[in-house]
Amino acid sequence: MRGMICRGTYYDGIVGIELGKSSIGRILNPEPVEFGWLTLGILVVSVLLKLWMACFSKNLGENINSTALTAVAVDNRNDALATSAVFITALISRFGAINLDGWAGLGVAIFIFYSGIILLKETSSPLLGESPSDELVVHIIEKIESYQCVLGIHDLIVHDYGPGRCYASVHVELPGSVDPLVSHEVINGIEEDFLQVDNIHLVIHYDPVIVNLDE
Repeated sequence: MRGMICRGTYYDGIVGIELGKSSIGRILNPEPVEFGWLTLGILVVSVLLKLWMACFSKNLGENINSTALTAVAVDNRNDALATSAVFITALISRFGAINLDGWAGLGVAIFIFYSGIILLKETSSPLLGESPSDELVVHIIEKIESYQCVLGIHDLIVHDYGPGRCYASVHVELPGSVDPLVSHEVINGIEEDFLQVDNIHLVIHYDPVIVNLDE
């Protein structure tokens, strides 16, 4: 899905540039706009379909907390607005005395190009990974240290790629006097607990520590 969004924003940029070039040509050399009622009907159906797709993607994206689907909704909404502009301009050019075909095309081209940039900014952070919040880091540290036998932790690394795609690694210090098999079970339990409860894919590196009982 995210690969589709990246390709979509790339195509939006190309479409915006090409449409802008052709629109400037029509502004410099205007031509009569010719179309039939079938064309108008297709434009209306296209607008309604794109609006429905935008609403569907937006609602589904909000329900499952998907940035990708929210971006798809924005893309469909932009398509509906662009097609509506074409429809209105076609009517004005057909029944009015002003030929706005080239100017409308240029406006739509700028809108598509700008929307593609905004869409890319909104989806690039989850794709590349975002810095974890301080609350998340504190929660991970406090939760690991709350487990029995854990003496301390260090070298915590967290990669947050959005809901359900949070990955973390950490070194956990356990008493070296404890049977390694027991320590291994403790580590497995911590990793499983984080995955089931916090939806965090945690990888723990076991660091045995010699505990001085005389201190």
